[in-house]
Amino acid sequence: MRVLQVNKLYYPHIGGVEQIARALAEGLARFRNVDSMALVCNEGLRTVRQNVAGVSLTRVGSLGRVSSEPLSPSFPFYLRRADADIYHFHCPFPLGELSGLTLSEESRIVTWYHSDVVRQRWFLPVYRPLLARFLRRNRAILVSSPNLLESSSMLREVAERCRVIKFGIDAERFRLDQRTAARAEGLRQRYARGGGLVLCVGRLVYYKGIQVLLEAMEEIDAGLLILGRGPMARELEKRVINAGLTGRVSFVDWAEEEYIPAYYHACDLLVLPSTAHSEAFGLVLLEAQACRKPVISTELGTGTSYANLDGVTGLVVPPGYPRELAGAVKQLLGDASLREEMGSRGKERVERDFSLSVMIDNVMDVYREIMEAS
Repeated sequence: MRVLQVNKLYYPHIGGVEQIARALAEGLARFRNVDSMALVCNEGLRTVRQNVAGVSLTRVGSLGRVSSEPLSPSFPFYLRRADADIYHFHCPFPLGELSGLTLSEESRIVTWYHSDVVRQRWFLPVYRPLLARFLRRNRAILVSSPNLLESSSMLREVAERCRVIKFGIDAERFRLDQRTAARAEGLRQRYARGGGLVLCVGRLVYYKGIQVLLEAMEEIDAGLLILGRGPMARELEKRVINAGLTGRVSFVDWAEEEYIPAYYHACDLLVLPSTAHSEAFGLVLLEAQACRKPVISTELGTGTSYANLDGVTGLVVPPGYPRELAGAVKQLLGDASLREEMGSRGKERVERDFSLSVMIDNVMDVYREIMEAS
């Protein structure tokens, strides 16, 4: 079975969608009867072919990006040349979906629908009809939570083709061994202040709501560590200076994969303060829970409130309200036993319900079903 993952970008580019596409590609490569491939856009002009962890990876050259979308005129050509048995798209990716419509009617197309398009409203009158036509060509549409399936207007017309498959992570990667514990202690000594250490992990983009978290931090006696990079970095750093938070808020723009678990273990809690539906799940919520940490997220009507159960694994607050967010952070920082209870329940739930191997097996079952049906 030749399976092609189709996405905007690929590791080392950071993002939840890229993380899932990579996890699937590498997981499928371990099956003896699967030829695992990935077709993505390069962040430069050259087209590069690589074999990474058993995945035949093609990074198609691009001219740059507009509103985060790659400009790669030759992408449809490389897609048609792939000759895959299963074409697995990761959506939204307008260039990918447009290219997918150039495939033959017999092509077996699967899409993991990660989120709605929210910010680029000027683009929606053109994009929605294209996306609707593309989704109708799919043999199956995968969704990470029932919350997103219920809230997405795009999925209503194709609901009968949708399958809920939970995201999964490798919980063993986040195990607290001696080396990770030593790294975590060093991070805590460096970044914790007053009442402890709050962690925020994610790209520095508008919908992550980090500006709301910075406003909330004005009321909180603790350190905040923001791990991530993105176009809003300078603006957020200026906000920290203007608010007089320089001594309590720190930015780290990159960490090697092997060091990331130490950041979770160093903190008292993780905050994902997202403000728009573009945040469809929040894998960082699962990663923090795998490290036995309580989490705070916002109610967006998407999978964030599926990944984090209010009052069970953490707290859920309204998006865009710094005072409510500050209150939730202070509640957890001030109650060690509550943090321990929520952290333990989160770790148990991740290990039970969000296994990476189960996710890959469930996707393989969809592929086999499609192959057998055709």
